[in-house]
Amino acid sequence: MTRKHPIEANETLVAVVCSARIQRQYIRNSEFFGQTLTVAQMLDHLADDEIVTVLRVSTDTWAHEDITEYAARQYLYDRDEREGFGLSDEPTFPAYVRNSKAWALWKDDLEASAPLRITADHARKEAREAVHG
Repeated sequence: MTRKHPIEANETLVAVVCSARIQRQYIRNSEFFGQTLTVAQMLDHLADDEIVTVLRVSTDTWAHEDITEYAARQYLYDRDEREGFGLSDEPTFPAYVRNSKAWALWKDDLEASAPLRITADHARKEAREAVHG
């Protein structure tokens, strides 16, 4: 199903938060019942570093759908477009992004495209081969 908005008017956004500070898990829902949320609005609601799971909940049936991977992908696309990021930025991501398959795949791509680091052993081997043909 193709969606126009990540959260439609008959849905709400629910975030599962695992707080290290208070050593508890709790849920937090969007205050926007009856309104659609764009991707940007959704990401604003998911700015807490301790969010571990993101759910879309129908306010008609109370059925829920785990959209953590979708939210993580949208976070990565948005951040990459706005400012870019590298492997060293991982600690600044919300938990739901750090633990996602989307980040694992993106991270693999970043690692694969990183410049090769030549070790001292490799440099000596190259030098020997250059001298001895």
